[in-house]
Amino acid sequence: MPLSQFRSHYKPNQHAKLVEAFNLVWPKVMLAKPVANTAQLEWLRERLENFIVACASGGEFEPERLRATALRAFTKQSRGMSTGEPNAKFESLNL
Repeated sequence: MPLSQFRSHYKPNQHAKLVEAFNLVWPKVMLAKPVANTAQLEWLRERLENFIVACASGGEFEPERLRATALRAFTKQSRGMSTGEPNAKFESLNL
């Protein structure tokens, strides 16, 4: 289950909204950011989960808003999110 490691940090209804947001945006992120292997897929999933949690830490729990914000951040139009990519090919993703 996505975001399971954060379950104890939120009320059940808040955690459910985070999972809903993840499930809304994950397929779109995977289409926008194709990956070559399982390690890259796991890295991308973890980055998306952390991004959603960061938004929630600012008080945002509306799944549709979280989806829209994450989609903007994880698509080609977005620039400047600095993260540690697992290999050189992934550096071009500009997350």
